[in-house]
Amino acid sequence: MSSERQLLRREEVIEWIKTRIRDLEEEISYYKTILAIVEKGSTASSLPGEKMEEVKVGRKRVARLYKGETHVRIVLEWPMALPEEIEAYLRSVEEELRSVQARTGDIAGEDLATLDIRKLPDGTVEEIVFKGLYTTVEHLKAKSALKYAAESMYQINRAMEREEL
Repeated sequence: MSSERQLLRREEVIEWIKTRIRDLEEEISYYKTILAIVEKGSTASSLPGEKMEEVKVGRKRVARLYKGETHVRIVLEWPMALPEEIEAYLRSVEEELRSVQARTGDIAGEDLATLDIRKLPDGTVEEIVFKGLYTTVEHLKAKSALKYAAESMYQINRAMEREEL
């Protein structure tokens, strides 16, 4: 019985340490992000540890996608309207990521994936971020969803502009 109790305590300590390490790494990432924003004065450039990829429709660049350790974000080349259907799709991807993470039980509730849509006062969107991504599959799902959203937003906004002419 004593060895079972020690094993349980050992596992609890190991889990606590892993959680604490993940929290500290995320906190360091936030500070690096804030520092980079303050130094550069913009979110439209790559932050420390991020890899950038262009999102194009044909030959036209519509956004830049940035992949960090625990997040994926897309910065649009110019603010665009976000149709309800695309926002609903992004929310469904967020919910799917969260449910898979919760099912595995490896991630605490506050660390589950979240979607952050950064809107300007006029309601247009300039940046969309998925945070709380810890596996390659989660990064790929978020990346695909963001690329699809940016491409669709561009095409819908372009079609709306043509109708107004």
